Amino acid sequence: MKIWLDDVRPAPIGWVWVKSAREMIAALLDNNGDIEIVSLDHDLGESKEDGTWLTYWIEQEAYNGTLEPFEWLIHSANPVGTKRMAITMKNAERYWYKNE
Repeated sequence: MKIWLDDVRPAPIGWVWVKSAREMIAALLDNNGDIEIVSLDHDLGESKEDGTWLTYWIEQEAYNGTLEPFEWLIHSANPVGTKRMAITMKNAERYWYKNE
């Protein structure tokens, strides 16, 4: 499964489109282990639950061992948000692959 998080830009063909961090969490939990890749946006409307908030959640779940690994991309136009999200996702990868 490929999941696209963006509140404005539609998902590419073949991707599941979610528009909020909470929708993304639900999709990750419902499809845990079957996720091929996600593509993340940072700014999600007026919500305080932005892309960084989401990646902190992913990092914590990776640390807890409750979320299976997946590939990820960031397609945000927000350079500061992109940097924070990338750092957090790299931390998640370290937890996912710590025993390899």
